[in-house]
Amino acid sequence: MYRQTRKEVAEKLNQAIAERNAGLVFDAQNLTLEEYLARWLDTIRGTLAPNTVRRHEGLTRVHI
Repeated sequence: MYRQTRKEVAEKLNQAIAERNAGLVFDAQNLTLEEYLARWLDTIRGTLAPNTVRRHEGLTRVHI
């Protein structure tokens, strides 16, 4: 994690811990990139604006 200040690093770490505790992080062992990205997109679907999710879907489909 690269941030400018200790406070920013602490906030980002706290966010990552909260996401892990909420089940937003999963074990990617033995997953293909396609499977991993499909799960990731499902995970973020309810947390971002629909247009943002569609943009992420498009980027992953076209560029990865």
